[in-house]
Amino acid sequence: MNERFAGRFLLLRRLGAGGMGEVYLARDTTTGLECALKRLHLREDDLADTVRHEFEALTRVRHPAVVAVYEFGISAEGTPFYTMEYVPGLPSDHALAQDDRPSLFSLAARVAHGLEVLHAANVVHGDLKPANLVVLPGDRPGALPRAVRIVDFGLARLIGRAGQGHVGTPGYAAPEVVAGEAPTPASDLYGLGATLYTILARRPPFPGETRDQVLQRQQAGGPSTSALEAGGVPGPLIQLVLRLMARSPGERPRDAREVRRALETMHPAARRPLAERIEIESIAGRDAELARFEAWWSRKPARPRLMILTGVSGAGKSALLSELATRMTLAGRPVIHVSCAAFEDPHATAVALARRIAAEAGADADETLGSIQDRLTERDLDVWVDAVAQWSGALARSRSELVVMIDDAERLDHGSRAWIRRLVSSSTVPIVWLWARRRSDRPPEDEAILIAAGLAERVELEPLSRAGLARLAATRLGDSPAPALEEFLWSRCAGHPGLAVDLLRRAATGGAIVEEDAAMRIDAGALAAMGVPADYEASLLARCDALDRDARALTEALAVWGAPLPIENVGRLVPSSSVAALERVLESGLASRLPNGDVELWPPLLADRLVEQIDPSRRRELHRAALEIAGLGRTQRFVHLRGAGDPRAALAEARRAIEEGEGSGLAEAAAGIAEREVPEEAAEWHERAARHYLDRRLFVPAAQHLRRALELEPEGASRSERWVMLCRAAQRTGQPDRVFQIVEDASREDLPAGARARMIADESMARLSAGQRPQARERAMEALRLAEGAREAEAEGVAAQVLGYLELEANRLDIAEDWAKRATEAFEQAGRPDYARAVSLRAALAWAQGRTDEAADLSEKAIESARKAGDRHAFEDLHIHLSAIQIELGRWDQAIRSFETIARIGIEDARLTNAASARAGLSVLQGLTGRISSARRSALETIRLARIGKPRVEPAAFRALAQSERIRGRLLRAERAIEKSLSL
Repeated sequence: MNERFAGRFLLLRRLGAGGMGEVYLARDTTTGLECALKRLHLREDDLADTVRHEFEALTRVRHPAVVAVYEFGISAEGTPFYTMEYVPGLPSDHALAQDDRPSLFSLAARVAHGLEVLHAANVVHGDLKPANLVVLPGDRPGALPRAVRIVDFGLARLIGRAGQGHVGTPGYAAPEVVAGEAPTPASDLYGLGATLYTILARRPPFPGETRDQVLQRQQAGGPSTSALEAGGVPGPLIQLVLRLMARSPGERPRDAREVRRALETMHPAARRPLAERIEIESIAGRDAELARFEAWWSRKPARPRLMILTGVSGAGKSALLSELATRMTLAGRPVIHVSCAAFEDPHATAVALARRIAAEAGADADETLGSIQDRLTERDLDVWVDAVAQWSGALARSRSELVVMIDDAERLDHGSRAWIRRLVSSSTVPIVWLWARRRSDRPPEDEAILIAAGLAERVELEPLSRAGLARLAATRLGDSPAPALEEFLWSRCAGHPGLAVDLLRRAATGGAIVEEDAAMRIDAGALAAMGVPADYEASLLARCDALDRDARALTEALAVWGAPLPIENVGRLVPSSSVAALERVLESGLASRLPNGDVELWPPLLADRLVEQIDPSRRRELHRAALEIAGLGRTQRFVHLRGAGDPRAALAEARRAIEEGEGSGLAEAAAGIAEREVPEEAAEWHERAARHYLDRRLFVPAAQHLRRALELEPEGASRSERWVMLCRAAQRTGQPDRVFQIVEDASREDLPAGARARMIADESMARLSAGQRPQARERAMEALRLAEGAREAEAEGVAAQVLGYLELEANRLDIAEDWAKRATEAFEQAGRPDYARAVSLRAALAWAQGRTDEAADLSEKAIESARKAGDRHAFEDLHIHLSAIQIELGRWDQAIRSFETIARIGIEDARLTNAASARAGLSVLQGLTGRISSARRSALETIRLARIGKPRVEPAAFRALAQSERIRGRLLRAERAIEKSLSL
């Protein structure tokens, strides 16, 4: 059918239909994942509430027997829908043979446990029947069902909450529900009994051609046992079915746990290890964190724009994000929730987010962005920011601010990270961001800058309290933990959720926790004797070691693969693997199955540590097997060639990837390989890495790689260009002393005149910026002489530009104009006719000569030229120049916008050069224009930025703070700020 729905879903075929809506197999075009999508027929508020309540009920439970839900939404046309796991199975009454008792008992026990968890979460299904139990058959004839899912929660409700008067399916709905009473856990048990009757007897418990006939038979009494007896159903099972279908709720089993325990006594196939039943996804003990985040996103507007959730592995970051996403969705907020673990290619996260944001706004990302998605470059980022600003703005006006949640942010690729920084920094993009990452000893520098600028805040996910830990244990066990168990967990894991769950699993496996009819029994001796891992990481590795050989081999393969593995490739990577081995890995909790069926080792920390432990020969063997899998990208081939012990082939693959535009960031890794194993190529790869960083305006790492390239290759034709690039990188970092030292070091070598001209020209510009005017003039003249002899036009242009600025400062305007013309001609000869800095000099001359309109026009032209060229460094410098003109003209509002731009560029590019100074100037102007609160906030942000890496700006920041405090009438605080400024 291939119908498009809600902007991003392709409806492939209809799976089923009901009175309120239809369910389709759908593909999310932004991720390629398949799901089941339920949408309503009508666009009415009450129906939207109905499907929202259904979604809410499902989100309360993450259990293997309950269908998993993903997201709730309302299409641009107003149609409510939600997506869930696609279960390619059969209805329970068609999936089992009549005499397949093991499968029947296994299914019944799993469903009973699913109901235990649902009811514990105050959720009643309300419509249990054979069609709503979907069975995934075993992997071979005679095997137990692989899984069962309770589906279709259309009549589900939360216990104690009013709902519409649905009566369920005749013959399966309990008599009290048919009579108009609200569904209860007891009515779900009735539905389970009626379903088991149908599977066993091969007919419904109350046959009838019409609804009325079915209800009349039900009202007449209980179901006949003759069909069950004729089918050879054991007597105890018949009695359990009859108890489940008792007319009075009080005559039915007490709860679903009693049903499961009864089934376990009847057949071994019903018995599932307690350790396996503990594997329930849940969140407990995080009420304070949830309240904090809910209060944050409720602010209008939300400040800061980005919250960064950090924590050790296993602290529950992913679970917290999932719960927050659910709460925001139910509150009517548009939400996008992604994990970086699902993306491998450079810029893949940015591409997926852009497509999702466009879809949420009802726009077509392909139409707007075109082929940029395939080869995203640094210059394309501005296009993407503008597009997202438009889409998110439309969404905010029609609904509310979009919330974007990013899990596993430590895996965020450089390009996507730079793009997100720009979105966070932009005042025109109404998006609230929340990302979660693993805690690191050294937080990323860009985070520190965003926090100092007041755009972000970091929240550390602390260990659970003792009460929170007890709630977590109760959720997993389905029963309150005994005091001895609570004390054991608290003393051993110190509130770490992941380690606590692992200890519960160990205790259940080792017999320290035993389930009995009355309650959980704790064996204190076994608990005391139980080995306890040193930390969460050790517990993961120990769990991996406990796997059998086939399951262990599969976990090693997943670790080496390093990404979600398509299920069809499992056998190609590990020929000896089996479905049973895969299920054992999944049951261990060391891997998870993604919505598209791919399998991923979890958490990511485990993959990193496990790879380190694998025998080197085995590791190389797995990498070689990975190379045989079709469809690998260049980056993947590089990784596996490196791991297979073929560094030269890996470097060749990296070279091809970079040439094809696919190798963003590969040069860094390739340089490390080359230095260790192919030393004759190391200098070349360090130069490639430097060029990669220079293209992205990241001058500090570029300089580091250039220095290493020069060290590794002390001779050769490439040295002169490397010295030139190193000098340019140092100049762009705003550290003139380093420029001076680099030029001095390079002067000891016999470099070509053109290279020396370029370096000395850059040195003259650095000396001008440092206020060393005589030295700047001297070096500019020397650069000019060298450039003329070497016909190095760009160096001539830079030197002429420096001399022009010096004459301008001396008010020798005619001479300055001659130098400006020469600089312009030189840049034209160098193929840069619109070089922004030359235009800026002409603008400064026009200003000095009183031609203010021309100066403004030239400044705007220079800024536009820099923007089109993607020269953000020039763009930043030109705004600094323009802000001075605007202040002189008294155009303070325009100057404020220029200062905001200067600060934004520094923050977006994770560079502090000029950002702190611009914030200080911004604070002063905000104070002078009566924006007192903004002025104080900008001053405080400047102080924080200065302390990160620009201490010379700190005195100006405290002066700006003093001004804002004085205007507010807080003279004592103003005095203290001035004193602090003077002391620095």
